[in-house]
Amino acid sequence: MSKVKIDIITKVHIGSGEKLQNGSDFFYFEDDGDKWIGIISPRKILQLIGNDPKAINAWVTAIERRKPLMEFMRIYAPKAIVDDYCSRIDTVNENVNESDTLLESIHNGLGKPYIPGSSIKGAIRTAILSDLAYGQKNLEALINFHKINATKIENKLFGDDPKKDVFRFLRVGDATFGNNYEENVIKLVNINERKTSSFWDTSKPQLVETLIPKDTSTCTIEFDYNKYKFASAEVHKLPENMSSLNTIFTTINKHTEQLLSEEIKYWRNFIDEPNADNVDEYVDCLVKIMNEVEVCKSTNGNSCILRLGAGSGWRFITGAWAETFEDFNSQIVPSVRRNNQKYSDYNFPKSRRVDRRAKPLGFIRLTLLD
Repeated sequence: MSKVKIDIITKVHIGSGEKLQNGSDFFYFEDDGDKWIGIISPRKILQLIGNDPKAINAWVTAIERRKPLMEFMRIYAPKAIVDDYCSRIDTVNENVNESDTLLESIHNGLGKPYIPGSSIKGAIRTAILSDLAYGQKNLEALINFHKINATKIENKLFGDDPKKDVFRFLRVGDATFGNNYEENVIKLVNINERKTSSFWDTSKPQLVETLIPKDTSTCTIEFDYNKYKFASAEVHKLPENMSSLNTIFTTINKHTEQLLSEEIKYWRNFIDEPNADNVDEYVDCLVKIMNEVEVCKSTNGNSCILRLGAGSGWRFITGAWAETFEDFNSQIVPSVRRNNQKYSDYNFPKSRRVDRRAKPLGFIRLTLLD
């Protein structure tokens, strides 16, 4: 079992699955020029106001009429401060509108944000799969164009049932964060390839809680090679790119480098377009991440750059290996892109989710400590 350090390279959102509503689940406030978002704790509020029916009815009315929670608390719990009725307080450098919702990060039982080991393992699996599948056109016959997924391909490359899957021997622990909350709530927008309108598309903004750069954690990663050898007759053959943790990290760097290189090349073609607002900033961010990959490559598999979580985009989530298939544009794209006829003049995908500074989400660095 190896201890692994995790550094946040760009902001990361691993969602809890909850979309919080402004007014009932969170509220925005300012104090001494700083901007904050309080995540409301109904349990704490009930402890403060007790079972007073008048107070409870007033609280429900305040929610329904979108009245500021702080005004309600000044009346029914005048001595309470914000910390007394919030489960946590986030920092934000955005203007928050009444209609805004907030995608909540996953938190553990102690209220700390974390990256589940399953999320890291899933991103590793994607990188390994992409490395194995890229350019293998014989795999195209395994794709069901009416229900696009990689199940049959994964079965072929990793094992055709969970008991035979080589990834059953890879174990990744959770990584707890929460040491740095500076501007941890951001508003996501899109860079959207378009003919005449600006590429900078703010029509569908979304507030999200994130882990931020400068925050670090550790987790454990283990591939139990002894157990694999013992069970090797009953499980799928171990791919060469999984022969050691150093090899796995090297494969991850290769995967990230390839996708970043393609991304940089693609968007550089638009920089001089008059409507390609902030595309140059996006490309600059990608180049900086690519530099991080180059540093990791020099460690001989001791560290790697991995992408995971919300905003990773279709190419990173899937590994983009299907783009090498002959029927990618004619069969796969129409199956996964809504209103494909409307956007048939554009490559797929045509947009990227970024923050207000045109920075992509989801990049972390893994470093083996032992």
